[in-house]
Amino acid sequence: MAEASLPAWLGADVLARVWVILGDGLERRGLVATGRLEVRDLTREERHGLTDLLGIAVTSHRVRIDLATLDARITERTGSDLVTTTARALRRRLTDRPALRHERAERREAPLLAAQAWLSDQVVCAPDWLHGWLAGLRRDGVLARVPEADRVVVRALELLAARGALASTCADLPAGRRATVARTELAALVSGSSHGLDDGEPLSTVVLRALAARAGSALAQSAHDRRLLWESVGVVLDRVSSTCLVWGLAPEGDSPGARRLRASLEGRAPAHLTWWDLNDGLRFAPGQAVLVCENPRTLEAVAERGGEGPGLVCSMGRPSLVVRSVLGLLCAAGARLRYHGDFDWPGVDMANACVEEFGAQPWLMSAADYLTGHGTQPLAGAPVEAVWDPELAAVMRTRGVAVHEEAVLGVVLGRLDELAR
Repeated sequence: MAEASLPAWLGADVLARVWVILGDGLERRGLVATGRLEVRDLTREERHGLTDLLGIAVTSHRVRIDLATLDARITERTGSDLVTTTARALRRRLTDRPALRHERAERREAPLLAAQAWLSDQVVCAPDWLHGWLAGLRRDGVLARVPEADRVVVRALELLAARGALASTCADLPAGRRATVARTELAALVSGSSHGLDDGEPLSTVVLRALAARAGSALAQSAHDRRLLWESVGVVLDRVSSTCLVWGLAPEGDSPGARRLRASLEGRAPAHLTWWDLNDGLRFAPGQAVLVCENPRTLEAVAERGGEGPGLVCSMGRPSLVVRSVLGLLCAAGARLRYHGDFDWPGVDMANACVEEFGAQPWLMSAADYLTGHGTQPLAGAPVEAVWDPELAAVMRTRGVAVHEEAVLGVVLGRLDELAR
């Protein structure tokens, strides 16, 4: 049934602008007809229309409308109040803006309140980064359009707690000794869907923001960055695509991974180890000499050189969890780890991590070694002190250039044999 048209004295075209102003004023007042509104720059036709609407002569170019008086006049003459009549005139539903703002504020606060309630129920001391993560979710409006956002945040906290991210001791556990789980399996467990932690899913977005806050890094933009964040709490995206490039490592036992690694060893060829190999029970022969390098060209050059020497593990830049797990297994087998990488600030940071987590000894990484290397690219980023040489950072700041591993490859190859002794 079509809605009855407004009476002429209410629906005249000349009142179109007036109804817009009335609608805006009522919405700002929470749909309550109170206070006064001013309409300016009235045309002659608008003044005539307002005279009929208000029941008073309007002769000026502007008029102040008492909303309560107008509400009473319209209700008395039509049986409908001012809010209903304005909505009919504008042909849309009016919005209670204060109520909408309050509702949005409640939605914005709900995840934070739910998180605080969850934390208060747990026997865990929330780390400092956690508060920054929660404040960022509120500030950035990440959850504004997510249904049941409070439940999403609580699920994220449960996941973080289960993976040890809320415990200060988690970071102290060597990666090779920390249980890993596939992301799809974890997603099915915490969300009921194997795709619940896929990129772009609300729970995945919230957890990744938390892991970035935990690491003190920017939000992950690339697939590689997201992988590293997941792996920081022992979550692997799959068991075959993330690999550890090795050469010359001797396996132990007869697992499929050990047989494949033994074949590459006999052929003096590099090999890529995956989670598949590690989950098959791959173990390493005890007491090996192993050089951990940062760049694949270094491992490639050693493989091309052939001959006797240490085994190699290439971190391919900042090591992934599978690389760290291989290093953990080598440590468990009593390997003697040496480390060589780039002389730049990220390189020093990675070397520090390898020294601290796996007890590796830096090799050809002293201040004197840096000064003999060739480099032209300026150092970038914040300086990092080397835990093994207190003079290195000072010398690097003074010289101001990066010396990459490939630039000293000849020195590395020439002295490689000494590591096998």
